[in-house]
Amino acid sequence: MSRKVKKLLKCISLISVTASPIVALSMQITTQVNINKADSTPNNPEKPDPKQPDKPKPTVAPNFKDFAKIAKDKIKITLASVIDTIIANLKNELEKLQVNKDNAKPTDNEGLLTQISKETYLNQFLDFLQTNKTKIAENSKDFGIDTIFPKIISQDEKINKGNVTFNGQTYNNVSLGTTSNTDYINALKTDKKSEIKFNEENTVNAIKKDELDQYLVKYGDLLFKNLQQVFYDTNDITIYQKDFNLTFDKGNYKISNPKGYKSWKDYFIDKIKPRFTAFDLKANQEITTEQQQQQQQQKQPDKKKPDNPSTPGLPSVDKPIEYIPPEQQIQKLPTLIPNISYQYAKMTTTQVKQLWDVSTPEVREKIFFFANPINTRYEYKITDLQLEDTELEVTQPDGSKAKKLLKNQLVPTIEIVDRINGNHRSSPIGPEGFSWDNDELTKRFEFLYQQQNQALQNAFGRLYTALGIDDKLNYDDLQHQDITKALFGMVTVATNYSNDKKTFIDSQQNIINEYANKISSDVDLTEKSAINQRSQNTFLAYVLTNLKTARIQETGYYATLSQAFEKLLLRAKAFLSIAINKTTVENNLKNNNFSSKTFNEFFKELEINVYKLKQLSQPLQSTFNILNWYDSYITELSLVSANMRSLYQVLQPKDITDEKNKEVFIKAYENMQAVLNERNKKSDLLLRNIGIALLVIGAVFSITNAMAYIVNFKNKNKKMKTIYIITAITIVLFLAVGSVFLGIGLKGI
Repeated sequence: MSRKVKKLLKCISLISVTASPIVALSMQITTQVNINKADSTPNNPEKPDPKQPDKPKPTVAPNFKDFAKIAKDKIKITLASVIDTIIANLKNELEKLQVNKDNAKPTDNEGLLTQISKETYLNQFLDFLQTNKTKIAENSKDFGIDTIFPKIISQDEKINKGNVTFNGQTYNNVSLGTTSNTDYINALKTDKKSEIKFNEENTVNAIKKDELDQYLVKYGDLLFKNLQQVFYDTNDITIYQKDFNLTFDKGNYKISNPKGYKSWKDYFIDKIKPRFTAFDLKANQEITTEQQQQQQQQKQPDKKKPDNPSTPGLPSVDKPIEYIPPEQQIQKLPTLIPNISYQYAKMTTTQVKQLWDVSTPEVREKIFFFANPINTRYEYKITDLQLEDTELEVTQPDGSKAKKLLKNQLVPTIEIVDRINGNHRSSPIGPEGFSWDNDELTKRFEFLYQQQNQALQNAFGRLYTALGIDDKLNYDDLQHQDITKALFGMVTVATNYSNDKKTFIDSQQNIINEYANKISSDVDLTEKSAINQRSQNTFLAYVLTNLKTARIQETGYYATLSQAFEKLLLRAKAFLSIAINKTTVENNLKNNNFSSKTFNEFFKELEINVYKLKQLSQPLQSTFNILNWYDSYITELSLVSANMRSLYQVLQPKDITDEKNKEVFIKAYENMQAVLNERNKKSDLLLRNIGIALLVIGAVFSITNAMAYIVNFKNKNKKMKTIYIITAITIVLFLAVGSVFLGIGLKGI
């Protein structure tokens, strides 16, 4: 290899890059975009049905004027996170290159020249992003990152629809804006053959605030999935001596601009711009299609939606579940029919009514129970109980209706109470009332039924506790809207599932009947009986399996929470990417004699925990024992939830001065220290165990080798002696390494 190449390679990563001055992009683009207007006469015009009432015309949201700022702020945060992610990836690539460079063969000129090319490109790209990070987030269009679709849905009250052909790819049914900022014409000029064909013109942009939020989140998610394709294409790597040159000047290497470009900035913008336009069109197509499907479903409310294919019978959840305020929730709750507690199941309705009339409120609560194991914020109570003869309308075999007399039916009045704010409403269950077969089988059935529901309630209670709240389900205590919406969606889906006759009610009844027939005496009617435990586990496994494979939109049921925590982590990164915020956090730590290093290590540990939770909660992840899986999920969820709370308590945008906030800040930091200490203890324990194992292995081999040597002492075979020597050296190494690991494990790293 020439000395010149060696010297260049050695110095590239050690010196500061001195590229030519960066100038603004000033390329004159005169490419014409072909535009075809929509045909004003549709091929198959629909005739209005005179019998159908006029459909309400779409209107612009009353708060539409606020949408532009909302979209701008959210895109700014998204881009800040995107740039941070790319910077981290580039640094990782450079570290890998350094390892390869250290291992390179001295005579491999071609490989080393390739490495010079790649390392130069990565350093220049990294410098470009780090220098312009804030500017890119503020004015992304100046850097080839024109987020057109978010502008369309948040700025234009009238929009067009059409097909766009760009760089050989056609994007069908995309939204097109009506201003020069949103009509894509300028963005498409990089392709001479680009074309826009309008299908609809000047339609009302009737997007609502919740839809805007949903589409902006979707846009950000799609961008993160396509980072590699949009920003870092290996074809962009400039080749040394072909696309750029290095010249030695006063102890430094000067890197020329890429051939044909006035600066490296121009080069990167020129490469990114068409790819980002393609991404924006692709995201536009996907989100617009999704929007139209949702609108179509709203227009056809009578058509039954298909069941979730992964779990037959589960309600299909193909659109966001919006959080409903508690004062509205209580009005939508169903009135549940009471169940007789097993202790009273062999009594007649008349006897139960007599017992009710003479009992205290405390005893009355034990006579009946309600199967409400999931949405436990609301408590069901019986406030009045009457004994009546009622009538039930039944259908005869010939299809005619008839009245059936029901004697001695209990007709209760049910009160539903919000355990948080005390709101309540009362409602009778219906004129027919309820009763039961007062026999031994009913007693067994009601016992297992109550126990199974309690087990399911406990399982959901563990979920709520993991998130830092209790079974009263006070969503306000969750503090973050993403977590609130995720949990509310899970509660809604699970509650709807528990009301499904085929996959829940009938299946639970079959499980209960199976185990009720195995009960031989009242000895089995205890919480710890083997039959009861098997009954609970079978039922829980069935429910958890169905929920695990269910989906809310495209996200797995249990993955909705991991996705929410992932968003919180991204927001934290975006917060810290703003210089003033980062400085404030560092000052708050410093003023309390706390270490920024501890904070940074904790942040990395939290990233790992969120990733583990994400992988664990995937619906298709294989699970040998669903109950053990749920234990692991709750453990990981508890860890992520508590640590995310600590993180956000430290991420304060202002200097901490008042005592109350300072106390919260200190406790959060102490929790960070405790988390890292626990992690280090586990590492120490692992090293200690490895050390002990190596010492034991070394000791056993020492004894064995010594005995073999004594037995064969008179053997003059040189090969055997060599084997003994090698074995002895290996044993010494085992003992030495084991001692080191043991020492480190005992002292701590």
